Amino acid sequence: MRASADTATAALAAAVEAVASTSLLALAVDGRLGQQIVDAATAVEAAAAGGRQGARNARSGRLVGTWALAYTNSSAVVGNAGLTGAGRLLPGVRLDALRVGYALDGRAWAEERLRAAFGVVGVRNRLTGTWAAAPGGDGNTVEQTYAELVTQPGGITLRADSKAVVDVTYLDEEWRIARAPKSRDLFVFRREPTEAADWAWKAGGEEEKGKGKGKEATREGELAADKAPKNREARRQAKKK
Repeated sequence: MRASADTATAALAAAVEAVASTSLLALAVDGRLGQQIVDAATAVEAAAAGGRQGARNARSGRLVGTWALAYTNSSAVVGNAGLTGAGRLLPGVRLDALRVGYALDGRAWAEERLRAAFGVVGVRNRLTGTWAAAPGGDGNTVEQTYAELVTQPGGITLRADSKAVVDVTYLDEEWRIARAPKSRDLFVFRREPTEAADWAWKAGGEEEKGKGKGKEATREGELAADKAPKNREARRQAKKK
């Protein structure tokens, strides 16, 4: 079953990289573009279920770190043009990137980078709060609660009251696949190295990039964060030969 999972994740990587230049919203609304990712992610989930990999993912040290959204078909994300709904206020908005971070001490953050038509206006919104494994169940459900929203440019801080709950159906050094509990909307995340975690984000005058690196990951999480980009580069080099 391990070989099957490796084959499935390789297919997922190929599908994601094939549409890497396509915006997240375009992938979400165009079923043709995103279908290969959906199929590949479903195959990864199936391989994980057969090998019992999907047990207690919400409590795994591998969850700690920074994750970039590679694909979603979530109606909520599409409808809001991102996480916060600010994208609905920008004409022809493009969701350039969306990242989520989990710290070992229970802190959580989520950032969206939005760009309006022709790239004239760029906005970054950062939600901060906490995360935890949901009580009971199979240990795969993660609850994220956000209490503060900071916008850039401007550094405006607003109160937030939002909660996100996802079932983590697959988790390894490079990939995190999650589903909305009721709708089963799909979220495919790819790990990013710690150094690239926060887009050099500044909040409250304090540089956040790399802050608390030693506290934000278990040894397992740190090794996974270092290993994933190296594995990715090795695959690219192999394709060139």
